[in-house]
This record gives sequence, structure tokens and C-alpha cells, in this order.
Amino acid sequence: MRPRLRAFWLLAFRPLVERLGRSTLTVLGVAFGVALYVAIAVVNDATTTHFTEAMSSLAGGATLSVRGSSAGFPEDTLEKVEAIEGVDRAVPLVLARARLPLGDAEHGLAVLGVDMLREGAVRSYGAEDIVDDPLEALNQPDSIIVPAPLAREKALGVGSGLVLVTTNGPRTFTVRGVLPERNEAGAAKAFGGRVVFMDIDAARVSFGKEGRTDRIDVVAKKDADVEKLERSLKSALPDLLVERPASEIEAFRRMVRSYQAVLADLSRLALIVAAFLV
Repeated sequence: MRPRLRAFWLLAFRPLVERLGRSTLTVLGVAFGVALYVAIAVVNDATTTHFTEAMSSLAGGATLSVRGSSAGFPEDTLEKVEAIEGVDRAVPLVLARARLPLGDAEHGLAVLGVDMLREGAVRSYGAEDIVDDPLEALNQPDSIIVPAPLAREKALGVGSGLVLVTTNGPRTFTVRGVLPERNEAGAAKAFGGRVVFMDIDAARVSFGKEGRTDRIDVVAKKDADVEKLERSLKSALPDLLVERPASEIEAFRRMVRSYQAVLADLSRLALIVAAFLV
């Protein structure tokens, strides 16, 4: 063996072989540190993308959104919004969380209570392809429409029953339609597809929101000044939050930025520990 190669072997490879346990720990420390850094970066990116898509799908074509606390606000607020100059359409929405019965591995589903007479102005569903009369189907108090991924997961079809835990206890809802997967830009993408749709009044009764609304999406008239409309809504509804969908998404990003920073610092610390081991 040449002198240079022999020296390289003695300085580099021989200690690795002779102290196999320590060498293995060093390699694992580096591998785990890099893996943790990459995993946290991927999780942060996936989380932001997931919620951005969900919020964008929920907002649909709305110009502005009116929101309140988790308890919602009186449903007659809709009339006040419609009376403001520059408002073309106002679409109410009820948001609720439904738990699945005990024994189901999943935590629950999001429930969107919608007004099908108004929904077309903001959100798309593709429901006209799956039921003859979407309005009649949803007007039945036990009716729900589900996205295709959820239907596959729960083995649901038209006419199937899905048990959800409401404020009045477990209740069986009937699937009246399954939203097609090609409806990629529609409301079915909200909450990662773990969502069911039902009539807004039925949702109010089932989930303890009688007389309440959680959100009103506003579509401005074509010639309306959006900034002026926003000021008018804020003036008329001082106790509620009025913002543009893009601002809502940015607010969410700011909210999770500090949490993501902590995770990023943790991953950097793991790399420092790995370097120390080396």
C-alpha cells in the first residue's frame, strides 16, 4: 500500500472500523438530524398549502367575507349586508364540527350549512351532475352531500346513512349525492375533503346554531369600489370582522409563522447536535 493511502487509511477509515459503535452513532446522528430538518420543512410547507387551499376553496368567488366569533352572529345580519350600496350578492354559511361515533378512528368532519338558492354566486359544487334537483335534495332535514374521497373512505353511496354526533346526540343522515372528484376547484376541497354539505337551516337545528350565521360571503357589483364597500361594511357591522379572502389567508400565515419558526429552530438544533457528534 502506498504511503499516502496508508496514512489516509490510518487517519480516516481505521478508527471507523475499530470503533464501530461510536461510528454508527455518529452516522445515525447526522442522518436523523438531516431527516428531521427535511421533515419539518416539508410539514411546514404542506400545512400552509393545505390550509391555504381550504380557505381559498371556502371563499370561492367572494369579494369580501364577514365573520364573527365561534358562536356566530344573528342571521338577520344578512339583510343589513344586502342593504349596503355596492353589494350584488350576499351568501350566508354555517360552519360546524361533527364528531363521528365512538370507535371511529377519525376525529370528525366539518359541516357546511349552505343556502342553495344563493350558493352559486360564490362556490361551485358540480351537484347538478349528481342529483336531479340539488335544492330539493338538500331541503330534506336529514340530507347531506359528500365529496368522492370521503365517500370512498366511509364506503358511502347515494342512499347510504352516515351517523354524526350532533348537539342532540347521534343522528343518521342520508347521502343524497357524491360530489365528483373533477370538481377540483370547488368547495369539496375545503378541509381536505373531510366535509359534508347540508341545508343551512338543517345545520342550524342539528348543531345548535338556531338563528345564527357563521359567515357571509359578499360579491360586489361590477362597478363597485371595493375599498369603499369594505369601509361601509365595517361601519355598518362594527362588531364583526370584514376582510378580503386574500387578507384572511395572509392572517392565517402570520398566525402559524411563529409556530413554524419554533419547529425550524428545533430542526436546526438537531443539525447542530449532529455536527457536535461528528
